[in-house]
Amino acid sequence: MCLPPLLIFNLVLAIFNPLFLILPRQYAGHILRPSHITRSTFTTQLTSTIRSTHTGGPPKRYTYLSSDIDTPPRSPPTLHSSHTLRSPLNMSVSDKRLKDTSPQELVRDLSLSAIGTAARLRELCVLRVEEASKGTTGEATEGSSDTPTDTPGLEDFLTSLWTEVLAIAQEDEAYHARLLELLAELKAQSNESTPWRVWGSPAALHELSLFGAQARDLLNAPKVILDGKPARITAADAPLLASDHAAASAPRTRAFTAARRRWLLLHRFLARTWAAGLWPCADFALWTMRDGLEYPAGHATYSKTPRALCVEAAAEWAVYAGAAMHGCREVMGPNGNAGWPGNAGSPGRGGERWKGVDGYDAGRWRLWKETCGAIAMEEGAARPYRFT
Repeated sequence: MCLPPLLIFNLVLAIFNPLFLILPRQYAGHILRPSHITRSTFTTQLTSTIRSTHTGGPPKRYTYLSSDIDTPPRSPPTLHSSHTLRSPLNMSVSDKRLKDTSPQELVRDLSLSAIGTAARLRELCVLRVEEASKGTTGEATEGSSDTPTDTPGLEDFLTSLWTEVLAIAQEDEAYHARLLELLAELKAQSNESTPWRVWGSPAALHELSLFGAQARDLLNAPKVILDGKPARITAADAPLLASDHAAASAPRTRAFTAARRRWLLLHRFLARTWAAGLWPCADFALWTMRDGLEYPAGHATYSKTPRALCVEAAAEWAVYAGAAMHGCREVMGPNGNAGWPGNAGSPGRGGERWKGVDGYDAGRWRLWKETCGAIAMEEGAARPYRFT
């Protein structure tokens, strides 16, 4: 298993103390600022988190986060032509009637600000619900997938919206700041005058309903796309997901490399949504840390998703949401939570190396720290590093 030395070193430091990570300077402000985000402060807080598209990557200079608290925010990157997100017809949403627009087009139209996009999405959501509700009396219509208690049209709208947001998040890190700002804008205002429901529970656009469900489906495993179709991952293919490969590699190898990159970007984006106070990802983070750090190297868990990739995913959470994880004490299971419902399973259960509470715990944090140190020793990355 071969991991970038800086990635391993950051992971070890994150487990030891999430406030003293060594990171590129532009990431510092986002991680150390308060987790509660408001409309008035969100853009300023995020400008220091974006990878510069002018240089093609982070600067070579690294420093301790604690010295970067007062660093002025960086300007957002200019998205070049390769980063243009527009509707399929290259037509601005402002040029089309709202009712003829899809959520995907709104999210991908950079002619609108995040505030403008959020406003149009709210309008479109209400419009879609009103259209789907015509002719209904609260009961599901014949052939409809809506249950009697569901708001017609809402599930389809939310599913298509979050599918597109998460797809863009996996394309390029340069989009993360805009997407996070969009989520903050959607949460900032409610325009639903009557209660809406999805899956029998209260739901609303400003609550980001179904966002977690869509993200959960994508976290199961990397999705390899070959010749425009999902490719089956075999145990023999798994090593292809463990590292980057040259652009000149065979198409199948490039497909696995692209899947690895998308999966890590997804973990990074979700970690940042938690750090920004936009969505509670305690369960996602714990599952990722468990998969990467609580099983021995030869475990069956790594038959199709190699351990190296699982450790890299865990590093994304430790680096971008380390403070949130370190302070979390949520228990998601009967072991440690006497009031846990008997029919809810044990989502916070441990791997082979953890038999304690079903959730976050100081002892579990120490286990992760020790495992990170062991991995660093395996990789030869435990020697002293000095970044100036």
